[in-house]
Amino acid sequence: YSDSDLNITECIADPKAKSPLNILEEKDTKGRLADLIDTLPEKEKIVLALYYYEEMTMQEIGKVLLITESRVCQIHSQALGKLKTRIQKTI
Repeated sequence: YSDSDLNITECIADPKAKSPLNILEEKDTKGRLADLIDTLPEKEKIVLALYYYEEMTMQEIGKVLLITESRVCQIHSQALGKLKTRIQKTI
């Protein structure tokens, strides 16, 4: 390469790009969260999966599980509370 072939923009780091360390840390965090979710009761796991992965509303989840929307909300809150507690214990 000569100096004339060098594009200065190729030498500037993209501030939005994740570093390899960030990628590994994110993977590790997701793995630990998945492990913690696995410890939840089945109904709580289902509610979280339908809400976060299937992007269903609380009302839609209630129809699928044959429970009220408010019960879905309670189960969702319970699950998040348990996860928060368990995450704090692992820190």
